[in-house]
Amino acid sequence: MIYYAGLRPEEVVNLRRRNVTLPELVFNEETGKMEEPPDDWGELHFAKAAPYAGCEWTDDGAPRE
Repeated sequence: MIYYAGLRPEEVVNLRRRNVTLPELVFNEETGKMEEPPDDWGELHFAKAAPYAGCEWTDDGAPRE
């Protein structure tokens, strides 16, 4: 998902399952299986980015801001 969505590391670090919305699966009568809809997209909802600054560059010594 990181590669195909073009996400930066500081965006991925706080991404959780609750932030991802996927389309409902549909039944394909030809294959007899549940499949992803061919023309539907999922969504990613970001709360905040957490860039890596390094411990020596933050006020509280945490590696991320």
